[in-house]
Amino acid sequence: MRITNPGRALGVFLATAAGTVLLLSPFVATAHPAAAACSIRSVGVKRVMPIGTSLYALYHTAAPVSKAWFAVYEPGTRTLVATGARWSTHQGTTASPATLGLPQNVELEPGTRYDYVLSVEDAAGCRFYARGSARTLERLLEVTFDRAYVADDGDDTAAGELYVRAKVHDTISSPNVKTDVTVTAPATLALGYTMKVTGVPRSVTAQLMIADDDVSFGEWNCWTDFAPTWSKGSNACWDWATATIAIDLPRHGQSGRGTFTTYAAGGTAFEVTGTWRVRYVP
Repeated sequence: MRITNPGRALGVFLATAAGTVLLLSPFVATAHPAAAACSIRSVGVKRVMPIGTSLYALYHTAAPVSKAWFAVYEPGTRTLVATGARWSTHQGTTASPATLGLPQNVELEPGTRYDYVLSVEDAAGCRFYARGSARTLERLLEVTFDRAYVADDGDDTAAGELYVRAKVHDTISSPNVKTDVTVTAPATLALGYTMKVTGVPRSVTAQLMIADDDVSFGEWNCWTDFAPTWSKGSNACWDWATATIAIDLPRHGQSGRGTFTTYAAGGTAFEVTGTWRVRYVP
């Protein structure tokens, strides 16, 4: 009986008189210096585990190996992204697999599927490979806008009729944080609004806009031609300002949290306080 890899697909193949038969196994065998000298015949991958923005392989062999490599590639290509190595004699079992990950300074893209190749070598120079793909965890950012201290409600003669909107990265609050709420400055406006957003970069921007509605009956174009943007200003329909919060998330897929206090002034003026939290989820 001879184990071989005809190169047509991933797996372990058995060459027999009737032909080559694919065995149900995730392993790939390669030619060796002397098959009889090999202490291993395959490498098994129990799983490739995502942690933050990295990947770790859990693997096992029938005997100790002296070297191991874990290479990650862009999906469907031969573009190498990162490689981890273990240059010491070790052995993993199915019950207690060995582990090998990427260097700590490597940051893969969150929520992305990568191809991988795990290779091991024993003392005789026999090398075996296992190939597959694994997905990194998704980055989840939660931003909570706690309250806004309104110093200027945008109306000189009466109470402001305020509309409050929030934005995290490219996701806008829906519905509004507050709609047509009457506020006479100075006053504290409770918000208690949380946005949960995935697919954000490590450096991300959150924004809160407070606009005073000056729309009079019949000014229908106020909702189209003069709608407030994520900036500051005044026109015949609106007075508004936007607070911008720059959030730098921890590196290397680490979870974290923080607080913010930011002031904005324009057609309205206010100070917003809140918190943020980042974690990584399947």
